[in-house]
Amino acid sequence: MPSLTIRIDDKTRIELDVLAKSSGQTVSDLVRGLIDQRLGCGIRVREGDTPASLAPIECPILAQHREILASLTDGGDEKLGAPPE
Repeated sequence: MPSLTIRIDDKTRIELDVLAKSSGQTVSDLVRGLIDQRLGCGIRVREGDTPASLAPIECPILAQHREILASLTDGGDEKLGAPPE
């Protein structure tokens, strides 16, 4: 796996160390997970949930927004925009 070096200030490093330790992870695992989350890695996109015209990076973002909106409605996992039964 390739490595990536970033420069951060001391306060940010301390906060990352505390957050990683509190979640039982290394800083590398924590940051890798945050990057994966931001890029939409691991988000399941069901066929038909997104228009074909979206760029590949936009599909998981739209799916994530759909999940968030669904969790805020009474319907939970029901498909948004579907007529009520």
